[in-house]
Amino acid sequence: LSLSLCVWCNKNFRPFMPAVPPPPIPDHIRVRLAQPQDDARLREMWKEGLFAEENQFFPNSAIMRFFTWLMWWGLYIAFGVFGRMRHPSKSFSAAGNGMWVCEDVQCTPPRVVGMAGLLRVSAQPEVGEEVHLSVDRAYRRMGLARRLFAERWLGARQLGYKRVVGSTGNTAMRQFRIALGYRQHGRFEYEMDLGTD
Repeated sequence: LSLSLCVWCNKNFRPFMPAVPPPPIPDHIRVRLAQPQDDARLREMWKEGLFAEENQFFPNSAIMRFFTWLMWWGLYIAFGVFGRMRHPSKSFSAAGNGMWVCEDVQCTPPRVVGMAGLLRVSAQPEVGEEVHLSVDRAYRRMGLARRLFAERWLGARQLGYKRVVGSTGNTAMRQFRIALGYRQHGRFEYEMDLGTD
């Protein structure tokens, strides 16, 4: 009985947003919503993340690496040249969307070093889609990704979402989402219930 209960729980339990305050980050980093002057830097970070080595789904196959590279260029053209990352601050300021950034205020001028986006899923008005999480390599291991997730969860709740979904092929990010309490669906999809007030 206990084994069957554990199996049922693993299949049917929907994790909730952790009820903990956002993790601390260095004092010289502030989190805010994206602004138009951030657009060039957001596109740069997104492109770097898109083509990063850790996003190779099949690192041991030259043929599959080539097709992955073609897929990333297709995404870059679709989203970066013609789509939402052409003017991200405008795209993510539309109703139901948001783009949170981490900014290092010690730099002159202040430099965006992390970002996390949220989009409305039109077919499911109570669901937000998490997109474009990226942290500058020089600023990793400082808690910025966790803080961006926490800010995005809070923002999603304020926008009326009851659940967030996301996908990633990046192995480290898959493990990170599981550690945060996300539920995995298939190989690349994840979800988390945001609970209620």
